[in-house]
Formats: sequence, structure tokens, C-alpha cells
Amino acid sequence: MALGGQGIVIDAFLVNRYINQMPNLEAIILPVEYGTLFMPVVFGFPDGLMNYHIYYEFEPDCFSIDNYFEFFHSKSVRVKLERMIRGETPQFSDSLGFSGEEWIGPLEAEIAVKGVTAEDYSDNQIDKNIKALRQIAELSEKANVKLVIVSMPFHKSFRDLASPTQWSFVHSTIDSVIKQYNNSLYLNYYYTDFADTCYFNASHLNIDGAELFSTMLAHDLDSIGVFQN
Repeated sequence: MALGGQGIVIDAFLVNRYINQMPNLEAIILPVEYGTLFMPVVFGFPDGLMNYHIYYEFEPDCFSIDNYFEFFHSKSVRVKLERMIRGETPQFSDSLGFSGEEWIGPLEAEIAVKGVTAEDYSDNQIDKNIKALRQIAELSEKANVKLVIVSMPFHKSFRDLASPTQWSFVHSTIDSVIKQYNNSLYLNYYYTDFADTCYFNASHLNIDGAELFSTMLAHDLDSIGVFQN
């Protein structure tokens, strides 16, 4: 699953580049969240990695050496380096790769909601992300690959503050895509409630939540026969 905290123009680029090089590909799982359709390509979490083109290499200036120094400004990278200097493990994840620590608390809900409010972004950006979503669906259908659109669980404290109008827009956009493309389906876990101990903050699961959700998702994918092999 791609990073949910970014626009999906990048995802469309990756699908377009690689889908025909993967003849055994059965399904694409695409997260579409409360703020996905409103986020610009360069959107990043605070102190996060914002120049995604460094890693995806599709912008004309991606080979500029200056771009390769931006990751040093990432808070997460600095913390990992500090841990290494102290002789501690730099990893935040467990042996299975699940990341996250303790539940930060409801205060994070207000911060998270403000970070993905539609009014902060232009109609032009929304149009780009919707176009990207439809492109992914079309490419998947042509390649006979199932597209599974997934909305992740969000803590109730986030949902209580979120805009019903914005979420309705996201939901209706997804509905229009799956109605147009028969290979597409939607699994909506936005309202799925886990214990507080399963969340890192209002919009992210922690290690326990990620393992629980992964098990749930795998069961649901198997139940509806997404994977044939």
C-alpha cells in the first residue's frame, strides 16, 4: 500500500510505469483517505520527506544533487541518526516491519484534521488527484488487474472533528469510479473502531493496530476472492 498521506498523482505514475512489466500482478491496493484527493504531490507530514521525486524519479530535476540533501532535514531521519550514535537501534518497527509507538492522544485529532482540510487546497489539485484515480482504474482494467481502494481506520476523535462534506465528497468520488470500472472495488474501514491502544495518533495505527488491520484486510481480500493464486 502506498503512503496515504500524499496525493495519488505519484501512484498513477508508478502504475503507468510498471503495470505492463508485471504479468503476474493480480491486484493493486490503493489507500484513499479523508485528505488524499486534496493533497498536492509535494505534500509531506511536518518535518517529513517532501520531495518524493527523489525516490520516484519522474520530475525533470530529479537528478539535481541539491534534492538529495533534503532527507537530512527530516525529523525521523535525525532521530534515527541520533539513535545510531547512542548505539541504539535506529528502527521504529518490529520484526515484521510494523511501525509505531504509543497512542499520543486526542489532541492529535485536531492537528491531523487541520492538516487535511479541503479548503487549504485548490480545485486544480483536486482535479489532478481525481484524474489520477481514474487513470489508475483505467490502467488496471486494461491490464485485467483488480483495483482495491481502501480507506484506513481513523480514530473517533478524528472523525468527530472531520468535515462530513469533505468525507462525503471523497466517498462519492470513489463510488463513481467503482461504478465505471468493473475491476474496481472499495473497502471502507474509516468507521472501523479499534481500541485506543491500537493507534499511534488520531489518523495512524501503531504496531498493534497495523497487525490487527493487516489481518482484517487479508481476511476480507481472501473472502471476496481478490487473489486467485
